[in-house]
Amino acid sequence: MKNVTGPIGIGFSGTSNNNNPGGPKPFMRHIVFNAIRATVVAKPIDHPDIHFGVSVRAGEHNSCITLNAMGEYYLEDISFTDVHVTYAGGGTAAQAAKVVPKVAAEYFGVWDPAPGGPPAYGLYARNVKGLSLHNVRFEYEQPDERPAIILDNVHDATINGLSAKGSPGNELLRFINSKDILITAAKLLTPAATFLKVEGTNSEGIIVTASDTRKAKQKLLFEKGASKTSTQII
Repeated sequence: MKNVTGPIGIGFSGTSNNNNPGGPKPFMRHIVFNAIRATVVAKPIDHPDIHFGVSVRAGEHNSCITLNAMGEYYLEDISFTDVHVTYAGGGTAAQAAKVVPKVAAEYFGVWDPAPGGPPAYGLYARNVKGLSLHNVRFEYEQPDERPAIILDNVHDATINGLSAKGSPGNELLRFINSKDILITAAKLLTPAATFLKVEGTNSEGIIVTASDTRKAKQKLLFEKGASKTSTQII
C-alpha cells in the first residue's frame, strides 16, 4: 500500500443487530493480516483517478492501524504477521493526550473531536480479545510525539518481535486497563521517554521479556490507579 491514510481499520459497534432484536449477537473474529508493506501520508491527498477531489475530515489526519470495538462488543482473534508500516509522522502531544470517546461512530468519526486524529501513530486497539503481533515494524519519516501502540481494554495479547520508533517526550507503548499481555523481543529504534506506560486499575498480567529497552529514559510508568504489580520486566 502506497500513500494511504488509514492503512487498516476495523470499527465494530454491533449495530447490525438493531434490526433483529433478540437475534444472535453479532461478532467479528478470526481476522489475519500477513506480509504487508505500507507507506502512510499525514492526510488524504487528491488523486488523478478521483475526478471529484478528496474531502478531508479532521479524523483522517495522522491516522494509524485501528481496531475499534465499542460499547459491550469486542473484536476477537486478530493477528498481524510480517507487517512493516512507514508513517509520515507529524503527530502532536495534543493528539497523544487525546481521550477517545466511548461512543458508537464510524471509522474516522471517532477521531474527529479536536485536535483530530488518533492518539497513537502505529496501532490503536480498543476492546479486543486475542491480539497477536509478530514481526511488526512501525517507523515514521518526521518526528511524531505519540506512542507507537495503544491498547485500551485488550485481553490476551502477544507482541513478539516488535520494532518501533519512539518519541523523546512520550512512551513507546501505552496499555489502558488491559491484561494478560506478553511482550517478547521488542526493540526501541529511537529514544523515548518511557518504554511502557500502564494505566488503569484493571491492568494486570503484563510481562516484558528479552526486549531491548536501552533507548528509553525509564522502562515503566504507572498512572491512573495502575498497580506496580501489574507489570514485570524479566
